[in-house]
Amino acid sequence: MSHSLGRDALKAWNWTRKVRDTYAGAKTLARNHAKGKRKVKKAPLSKGDAWYEIRKEFPTEALAETAAASKAKQLNRAEKQIDFTCNCGDPDVLEQVVMSFPGVSPVLAGSWIVTQAVHEFDADAEAYNTSGTAEMKG
Repeated sequence: MSHSLGRDALKAWNWTRKVRDTYAGAKTLARNHAKGKRKVKKAPLSKGDAWYEIRKEFPTEALAETAAASKAKQLNRAEKQIDFTCNCGDPDVLEQVVMSFPGVSPVLAGSWIVTQAVHEFDADAEAYNTSGTAEMKG
């Protein structure tokens, strides 16, 4: 599912680039039960020196590889973030929906994934409001 919000649909938006440690990738451990040993599984990003370590031991190498790859994608995607508020409520803004913001700013070109969506109804003002947070799709 995909959704677009143009400049006229937004009340406010704030784009940030997170300043954080850059990681060389993500790594985790898998237990080889037959040999009784642990094996390190890595998903490289080639951005820094330190590795993000998932402190959970996985029962199979396949699960460990999947977890490391997923975390590496998240680390890559979470560098850019937009917080937005719609002019009026928009029920199509949901978590995990792919969003675009055409005509808002060249910085926001591309696809974004909604990581948080908040829908509020103010009974006194009879207003329905939507706000959310999205990360750049990696």
